[in-house]
Amino acid sequence: MPSAPASEISAARPLTQADLCWLTCPVCRGSLALTPSEPAGTAPQTIACTSCTRTYPVVDNLPILLADRATLPR
Repeated sequence: MPSAPASEISAARPLTQADLCWLTCPVCRGSLALTPSEPAGTAPQTIACTSCTRTYPVVDNLPILLADRATLPR
């Protein structure tokens, strides 16, 4: 199956909270929530676990849910 051109992938719709209902934190299996974006109305840059507070990056509207990419608040 051919892959979509990069221009089509980056034009995908933004990630929403409803998209996260099927995903959990890979470390503690807690629920995930979108973090507010700056400026308001732009795509979220991170997703946060509501249990262990780790945050995960969002790259090109795709959450990177890898334990080694997570950050903990200080």
